[in-house]
Amino acid sequence: LGGNGQFARLSALESLGDEPWTDCLAEDLDLGLRLLLGGWSNAYCRDVEVRQQAVITVRTWLRQRQRWFQGHVQCWRHIKAILASPKLSAGASSDITWYLLLPIAILLAPIPLYVGLVALVVGVAAGAIEVHWLTGLFSVHGVLLGYLLLFSPALIYGVIYERRRRIGWVQSMALAHALEVYCNLWIIAGWTAIFRMARGQRGWSKTARIADPVVDPVAGAALVVEPVADD
Repeated sequence: LGGNGQFARLSALESLGDEPWTDCLAEDLDLGLRLLLGGWSNAYCRDVEVRQQAVITVRTWLRQRQRWFQGHVQCWRHIKAILASPKLSAGASSDITWYLLLPIAILLAPIPLYVGLVALVVGVAAGAIEVHWLTGLFSVHGVLLGYLLLFSPALIYGVIYERRRRIGWVQSMALAHALEVYCNLWIIAGWTAIFRMARGQRGWSKTARIADPVVDPVAGAALVVEPVADD
């Protein structure tokens, strides 16, 4: 159970010792897992609204997601205990383990493409592949095949968006393709996080908040709230 809207009973926190929070970069996920292993249960409340400030630049987004990714991988240390826990059902333990291991799919996603590009370059250099054969990749059929390989999920997303949100086919397909491009940023964030872990980097500076204008109800003037450090 993660996120800024996580609430835990004091007795639950005390059951984890004097320092319930660890140095994990995804402290919310780490705390939730250890509470489950301790026999506590969690629940989702649909009647509570939590607001938070989102990052608005690619650079700050990547830094934030790198931290989340690294913290997620740090929680792999709980997998053995999760699978062996008598307090979790087989369904719950397998579902949690599957969720914890999902980052592997993000890391492996681009590898087939890189292997194919390297094989293509080596094949051309060795003379096993004729240079003129490469022009076929840029034919109508080649471009269409490449598009389907890269963006076929977007076609499915687009149909779902249009049916559920009723925003029109053009906007639905545009959002779906934008999502596919966005998902590739996770690959960058994921591998950067892995390199940080390989170098032994565990610390992280908080992401600075952006000053929010607030209207003074008396004077009717816009004030600026000083930004504070936040994650």
